[in-house]
Parts: sequence; structure tokens; C-alpha cells
Amino acid sequence: MTNSIKNSVSEESRQQPNRRSSSNNAGRLWSLKKFLVCILIFSVSSCAVFDRRNTILVNAVEEHMVPETQPSRLLLAPIYIPVGLMAGVLDAFVVHPVRMIPEALKDTDDALWEFSDESGYVTHAGSIVYRGAFSPVFFAAVWLARSAFIGLDGAETEAPADRPGGSYEDFLRTGNKPGLIYDLENCSVEAPSTALLVKTYQAFSAELSDADLGDGYGNPGFRAVLCLMERKDEQSFQFFKARLTDSNDGQLRWIHNNAINYFRLKDSERAARVLLEALNVPGHSLELNMSILRGLMYMQDEGAQRLILRSIQRSGG
Repeated sequence: MTNSIKNSVSEESRQQPNRRSSSNNAGRLWSLKKFLVCILIFSVSSCAVFDRRNTILVNAVEEHMVPETQPSRLLLAPIYIPVGLMAGVLDAFVVHPVRMIPEALKDTDDALWEFSDESGYVTHAGSIVYRGAFSPVFFAAVWLARSAFIGLDGAETEAPADRPGGSYEDFLRTGNKPGLIYDLENCSVEAPSTALLVKTYQAFSAELSDADLGDGYGNPGFRAVLCLMERKDEQSFQFFKARLTDSNDGQLRWIHNNAINYFRLKDSERAARVLLEALNVPGHSLELNMSILRGLMYMQDEGAQRLILRSIQRSGG
């Protein structure tokens, strides 16, 4: 009996270190899992596809296809959700990577081919073969990094840390883009004034083509329009009306899309009347008229819907 008890105690003593070792290993394994999960979350959150500045097509789907009211969202979900998913795939694997090619080329040129006085002409000339061989590798690495992660997009425009001295009128008169963008990023319903926003659009909109719309945030004219979208005064209303009813500008452009969205969000009989008037402007392209028509379809105001219905009935008669 005594020998059995001693053997049991000895066996228990040998097993305790093993249990402690297993417990420590399990604790280390759990800590490693937590660390890996944190790394994964950080990597995913840093992906370029989660930055709205890099999702041009998704933003367009959200702006033009997703209704504002909940019943309409549920009704049209089978349409805009698949389209949005396809737009997200195209943004991630086509549009954004293609936009990063010029930036990657510039980085490659700056890093490998720009002449430096410190290295000297002989060193620069003697390393041409090596730099030529390494250029494709460097370009591919930089292009993949810019395409995949937030913060490497050289096209983004950041506001200066401190506001430059002077008034908004001074910035506009001298063409001080950093100062204008600083104030436009922080625009309110009162400042800058609507008149100054319209002048800003007139001064800088010509610099921004539809092909460069992804970089529009660096253009004061584009940012001025975004501020005007939030205004409720008569001058803003007339500004967007003039953009849509201009017979000399019949092609669908970014400013037309913003004007249509402005009136769609107004969602009133008066706003619907402007869109219907724009449909009858001679010289408008089919694409522009189709966008205007979609804006009318998304209106929920009863007075606006009655006006649209009467217009359809008169056209049919």
C-alpha cells in the first residue's frame, strides 16, 4: 500500500512540469495568434481599396444609383449591389493600378536615373547597365506598393499644416492653391461666400478634365463645387441650373453629374422643373440626357413626381 502511494505521488510530480510546459506553450501560441490577427487587421485597413479616393467607380455607383430613402434602397438593392461589387473589383484591379503607373515611373526615374552631383558623372555613367537591369524590378515593387496600400499615392493633396497668411480673396487673386484648398477643405455654410465659390470654379475648372477627375481634390474649382453642393441659397441653385441648361456644353461631364445630384438631393418640384428643362436643351448628348433622366427617377417628393408624370403625359399626347 505504501509503495503504491509513493508511486502515485512520484507520477503526479512528473506530470506537473509537463502540464505547466503545455500551458506555457498554449499561452505562447495564443499570443502569437493575437499578434498575427493584429498584423492582418492592420494590413487590411491599410489597403488602398478602403480609401474612397481610390474607388472612383464605387463612388459613382453610390452617387448615381443608390437612393436616399430606405424603401427605395431595399427595392433597388438587387440592381446596385451587383453593379457596386463589379465596380469595386474594377477599382481594385484595373482603375487604381493603372492610375499608379505614372507615379511608379516617376519614382523609378527619381531613384535610379536622376543625376546626382554627389555620385559624379563617371559613377553615374558606369552604373547604367546595373540601373537598367534593376529598373523593372524597382518599378514593379513600387507599382505594387502604390496599388495596394494607402499613403503611397502621390496624387493625393494634403492641406498645409498651417494656414497661409491672407484672406480667401487674396488667395483667389494671386492663385494661391494651397491657401484656397485649405479654406475649401474647411468650408461651412457661410464661408467662403457663394459668390467666391463660383469665382473659384470659374478660375480653375478649365484645368480639370474628366480624365483627371480622380485627382480633382487637388483642384480648387472641384473643391468649390463640393462646397456649393451643401449650400441652400438661390445663387447656388442658379449656378447648378446654368451648368445643366448651357446649350454650348452638351457633353456629360463631372460638373453635370454634380449638378444633377444637387437637384436630385433637393427633391422638390422646383428642382424637378430644372431637370425637365435641361432635358429639352438642344445640343445635349444622349449620355447627359440619360443622366438627367436617372436623376428624375430617383426623386421621391410627391409634387416632383406629379410634375414628371404630367410632363410624360403631355409628351405622349
